[in-house]
Amino acid sequence: MTAWFRRMLRVASFVAVAGLSGCGEWPYYYWQATTGEMEILIQRRSVESLLADAETPPGLRSRLMLADRLRRFAEGELRLPSSGTFRDYADLRRPFVTRVVFATPELSLEPRRWCFPVVGCLAYRGYFDDREARRQAESLRREGLDVHLSASPAHSTLGWFADPLLNTFIDWPEGRLAGLMFHELAHEKFYIPDDTTFNESFAEAVSRIGVERWLERTGQGEALSRLRRDWIERARFVEQVEAVRERLTTLYAGPSTEAEKRSGKREIFANAVLEAERWDGKPGDPEREATRRAYGRWWRDGINNAKLISVGIYSAWVPAFLGILEENHGDLEGFYRSVQALAELPMEARNERLRGGTTVGSERR
Repeated sequence: MTAWFRRMLRVASFVAVAGLSGCGEWPYYYWQATTGEMEILIQRRSVESLLADAETPPGLRSRLMLADRLRRFAEGELRLPSSGTFRDYADLRRPFVTRVVFATPELSLEPRRWCFPVVGCLAYRGYFDDREARRQAESLRREGLDVHLSASPAHSTLGWFADPLLNTFIDWPEGRLAGLMFHELAHEKFYIPDDTTFNESFAEAVSRIGVERWLERTGQGEALSRLRRDWIERARFVEQVEAVRERLTTLYAGPSTEAEKRSGKREIFANAVLEAERWDGKPGDPEREATRRAYGRWWRDGINNAKLISVGIYSAWVPAFLGILEENHGDLEGFYRSVQALAELPMEARNERLRGGTTVGSERR
């Protein structure tokens, strides 16, 4: 059996156990997932060989060298898995890896979940095939659901394969590139089936921790200051999203008729857009104004329940995880032990700990 055939068999096995759901649509999802992963594996070349190749463009060579330093930092300093991830590079000749579909009922913030044998239930579903993603989104809309479709620049197989660096993010600014790489490697450190918010919030917290330490280690104080300002704007944006979610939760749980709830939903969204526009108009340094305008566009480009939950999944527990690091006085090994203890709790107890700001065996001070 050739190495290529073994690799393709592994793709098929992975998709068979982790990528199928439902009977009616499984052949389509299976096919696009298998061919999408095969495309990545076929296109990849080792970073080592590209750096040794005189025909590798100078710009790409520089970015691959930076990414290799970031990978080594993640393994050595952040104690993230020393796997085959990010040791190869692939050019997919498109600006994203997958399209991601989020869906909720019209009058609820409970996400539609897709369940798989290995990774558990997820609050979204990813497609390599853009047309298939749009077909699925349209099908969900016909069911009367709120639907949000986004483009993802990265993709993780949780260690099943050696996920490569991709053209979709290799040219990002150094801080953003570092953050994405640390985020994806964090998924290989901890992953809990059936708890998307825990997994994504943990990975995002590790991303921030890692970026801060990388930029401090490499003496990039100005870049770190810019990122911290971006995080402040991000936190303000998330607070606004959460405030809207709370108002909607109260509305949906109330005694109003469905017609009244639909009217209330439209009013809440309209007010959110006006609030975002008022914030956009506040004076500040040019970089922060640009960030504010980007978040303003997020609101103005159309809002629904599904778009709101796409933010909460990645942000809800980030402050709590950063608090766990503080409790461990910045020690990553202690931080990971605390996260492991949390991961072993039932979801309800785990969420209560995170919501209340306490970790297993310690109290927030």
